[in-house]
Amino acid sequence: MRELVSPPPELVTEGRFNHGSFTGPIPTLNARDAAVYPWLPKVFRGFRLKEWQAVQVGTERYFAIVALFNAKTLAVAQVKVFDKVEGTKVVYEKKLSPFAFRVPSTLMDSTLAYEGRGAKICFENRLKDQQVRVQFDFRGKGTSKGLSADFVIDTSPPTHQVVCQPLGKGRAMYSHKGQFPVTGQLVVGGDEVELEPKSAYAFLDDHKGFYPYVMEWDWVTGGGFLPDGRRVGFNFTRNQALEPERYNENALWLGDELHVLGPVTFERLGAGAGEHWIIRDQEGHVDLRFDVTLDARVNVNLLVIRSRYRGPFGRFSGSILGPRGESISCDGLFGMGERFYLRT
Repeated sequence: MRELVSPPPELVTEGRFNHGSFTGPIPTLNARDAAVYPWLPKVFRGFRLKEWQAVQVGTERYFAIVALFNAKTLAVAQVKVFDKVEGTKVVYEKKLSPFAFRVPSTLMDSTLAYEGRGAKICFENRLKDQQVRVQFDFRGKGTSKGLSADFVIDTSPPTHQVVCQPLGKGRAMYSHKGQFPVTGQLVVGGDEVELEPKSAYAFLDDHKGFYPYVMEWDWVTGGGFLPDGRRVGFNFTRNQALEPERYNENALWLGDELHVLGPVTFERLGAGAGEHWIIRDQEGHVDLRFDVTLDARVNVNLLVIRSRYRGPFGRFSGSILGPRGESISCDGLFGMGERFYLRT
């Protein structure tokens, strides 16, 4: 089982990534200081660094994800909102120049934003004050319904999971994930939803990585509330990290507790409306089924750039073994998955 330890002051020290799993934010995310591609000047190494920040928000009716993704050959601004009652999705997605925004090198006190053609996404990262404010506004801009939000994520609970995982040849990926209370407002068309800690949650997802020429991973995440009122969420990834027993980012969040888990496998069965994914570990602590409700695919083939992406929404069933041996039922929890392939 992985051990969570105190975070280092910086992601890279003397050219080397500080590998491990950490209990809180790393103040300085100086990935460009890594001795990767040493024949390249430092200013050009950043063109191989994939970076993004994303936040998910879940309520009884809606599941939303907002993200700014920069692969340096292309960038994407994205908001997706799934209506669990109507079974429909509202999407704003725009491919951008890699110079459209710059991802900051800290979450302690920084801003990541994109604004253009009437669309806006803004992450105000203030972990020094234990909060992240998220705003977006696409009122009728490129969507079938107007989308907007303004909410604050309370990052004071001790539910941060920060990892730095080796990818080989001096490369590594960093990820900062956590489930937290959220307060604010989400607007979907004419429906204005008040976000409150007792009925809404937020996932933080910050990421940087010097990936190989081909990036691949499987991923699912979901969350909600248990019958006793406790907030619950999980994250499971099968990626390109070396030594997955030691380096992974699989975890269960239960209220203000974080419980780390081991590596998992993904199996996809069926097709169309009957498709489901099976996520399990070797110890029998994780036994999940993800039933695809609504699929999403993006395929790009531009010579040196090729992408095959799936990002379906759906419901989970099964269980996860939590802290102190408690079996946590995931029946009915909602979330999303990814089958990611990018050659760039």
